[in-house]
Amino acid sequence: MSDTLRMTGLLSGLDTTSLVSALVSVKSAKITKKKNEQTKLSWKQEKWESLNSEIYSFFKGSLDKFTMSTAFNTKASKVADSNVATATAASTAVVGTQSLVVKSLAKSAYLTGSEVKDSTGKKLAANATLSELGYGSGGSLKVTVGGTEHTVDLSGSDTLSAVASKIKGATGLNATYDANNGRFFINASESGEEQNFTIEDGTGTSGLAGTLGISVASDGTAESGASYIAGSDANIILNGAEYTSKSNTFNINGLSITATGVSAYDESTGTYKETSITTDKDIDSIYDSIVDFLDEYNSLINKMDAFYNAKDSSDYDILSSEEKSSMSDDEIESWEKKIKDGLLRRDDTLDNVRSLFTSALSEFSYKNNDGTTYTLSSFGINTLSYFKAADNEKHAYHIDGNADDSETSGLEDKLRAALVDDPENVTSFFTKMAQQFRTNLDKNMTGIANTRSKYKVYNDKELQTEYDDMTSEIKKMEDALSALEDKYYDQFAAMESALAKLQSNQNAVSQLLYM
Repeated sequence: MSDTLRMTGLLSGLDTTSLVSALVSVKSAKITKKKNEQTKLSWKQEKWESLNSEIYSFFKGSLDKFTMSTAFNTKASKVADSNVATATAASTAVVGTQSLVVKSLAKSAYLTGSEVKDSTGKKLAANATLSELGYGSGGSLKVTVGGTEHTVDLSGSDTLSAVASKIKGATGLNATYDANNGRFFINASESGEEQNFTIEDGTGTSGLAGTLGISVASDGTAESGASYIAGSDANIILNGAEYTSKSNTFNINGLSITATGVSAYDESTGTYKETSITTDKDIDSIYDSIVDFLDEYNSLINKMDAFYNAKDSSDYDILSSEEKSSMSDDEIESWEKKIKDGLLRRDDTLDNVRSLFTSALSEFSYKNNDGTTYTLSSFGINTLSYFKAADNEKHAYHIDGNADDSETSGLEDKLRAALVDDPENVTSFFTKMAQQFRTNLDKNMTGIANTRSKYKVYNDKELQTEYDDMTSEIKKMEDALSALEDKYYDQFAAMESALAKLQSNQNAVSQLLYM
């Protein structure tokens, strides 16, 4: 439409703008209709993109995971005497019972320094300096941690709090000065014998470590009034073999054992009391993973059913600016939602994806080594009857006996029974079902030149081409409308010019008659 500023109707008195608008109204309405179609198309693209994102997430997440038997190979371990240890099992852990003895726990080396006092016997504050202790020129400390020697250089102006910070910074030990107790507290950051430490005067320094109450000799002897507890390793016996660790956690053949207490020791026999670690398939974890898989599947298929079976929204047009001005935000949102909800109604592409999902589960069967054929129903996994299932939930699966499912919680739990009886058979069924499902979905998401991008279940390129074509078509329609408006305005301008000439002639005649 033309942006030219026009002065019209000066002689004729006609509302030229309104007349031109009326004359081009049919073409203008067609442009509005085409723009509305394009808006709906953009909403359709957004709806597809959102759904595709969820499907792809399922494809790369739960479905991918279920194609591998390791998804069903979770195991659980339990220690009979929980006072001495806990245990967790990786998928590689051996199923069975093992014996365990905890001989000792790992500890961190810990020093409680002796009291630091001034000449009057008063405990020193954290901001007291080495000068106040007679070390105006400072000094140094030699700290050896796990065989590695560190030098801590100190100045006379360093406070006791600063001394602790410098020890920590130079050695990696945890060090603080507690003014309330007038003592340094120093401990290794890790447990185990390797982290034992000594603290002595540095080269050219005399008595500083002792004055600070933190002297620890190489034999573990601490300053008088101080207490040093050496770090120690943890020691366990598993199935007769002895293991040592600087921490209380041992990772042995798929088991992670954390020692929490020392086994009882019988002095009369000189032996420790054994406890047992029992490892087995983690039925609860496997069961929950199947529940989670079906929950995600159900969420997707229910959404696709809702989109496909949506109410016809063809009677709802895109709101004009004038219409929106008389409506509240909630009313506008509700109106547009009705349009968006129906954009994929009876969509052929969506129907194909729905069919792929439903057939992947309903049509799959598996024959095991003894010739028995299994389907989901064999494990008590079914959809509800047509009349019992809610609208758009008729393809959703429920597990008989699932305590969290109000529809089927009272039924026999065949899935759990099958997992207890023959977990390998259940594993084989679900991995093969997932593998076939994934293969078919992967084929559906194969890219098609000029039509579909890879990992899309809909023709995104085709929709974008359609959108771009609409943009070009709208531009042509607007150019044609502008040209038509210009034509009509030119015609009205010519009429105004003719009227002006006629009026001029009339004025001339009148002047001649009255001369």
